[in-house]
Amino acid sequence: MFLKMVEKLLLSICCSLVFLTCNLSAQDLKIKFSDRSIREGEIFTVTLTVPTKKVKEISPFPEIEDFSKKRTIFHRERKEDVFIAEQEYLPSKPGVFTLPSFTISVNGQSYRFNGTKITVASGKISPEQTAEDKSGKKEEFSPSELDAMFLVESSQKSVFVNEGFVLSASFLVAKDNPSEYNFVDLNKQVTGIIQDLKPADCWIEEITTPGELKKDTVKFHNKIYNRYRLYKVCLFPLGAGTINIPSTSFKILTYATLRTKNEIERKR
Repeated sequence: MFLKMVEKLLLSICCSLVFLTCNLSAQDLKIKFSDRSIREGEIFTVTLTVPTKKVKEISPFPEIEDFSKKRTIFHRERKEDVFIAEQEYLPSKPGVFTLPSFTISVNGQSYRFNGTKITVASGKISPEQTAEDKSGKKEEFSPSELDAMFLVESSQKSVFVNEGFVLSASFLVAKDNPSEYNFVDLNKQVTGIIQDLKPADCWIEEITTPGELKKDTVKFHNKIYNRYRLYKVCLFPLGAGTINIPSTSFKILTYATLRTKNEIERKR
């Protein structure tokens, strides 16, 4: 009886310690945003503070639509025993933008943080700087190796008059893709895709709302991809004949990178 009581007490203490450790490790990570009201040409910064100097691996910071990532800076504060990572972002146009809730992984453990809104006023204040060292020598940037494709496909190759078929436009990125990428002018681009893909002699029944970006996973050519559905529409031929699907395109932002021990520099 006494042994069972001791076992229960030890189990309770162990569980409490694990729970306390998990809470502390999650609570002690801090995210700080710089000024959220900026102008074109100004940098918006997200800073992550980790309560340890022993950071072996940290996942990329989130993307902000219509912003490009600039430098990621890593440094350690020895006196305070913390690791700090700073991500710089540059807006591409004025407006009000949303950084949604996001997850960052540190040493294999994921932490979720609340997002924020950023207001960018018009009027550029300074030209974008190029990455050069003090001697004026241009640094060598590694080109992006984004494993992705833009796909327009039809659910059927042959239909009868008034029989519906689905036409979709999607952006696919390999699930194991290491390169960073971002969307630019998404609503404007989707509107252009909708206009481009309208075939003649078809009645149109829209399935998705323009600009509504849905993500799922698909297997394509024996490879797993993350698929972003840009547009999906149901078409009904009004008469017999060949339906020609016009061509269209989709623009994505990728980066050439320059990596050093304590910094990652990017070019659009």
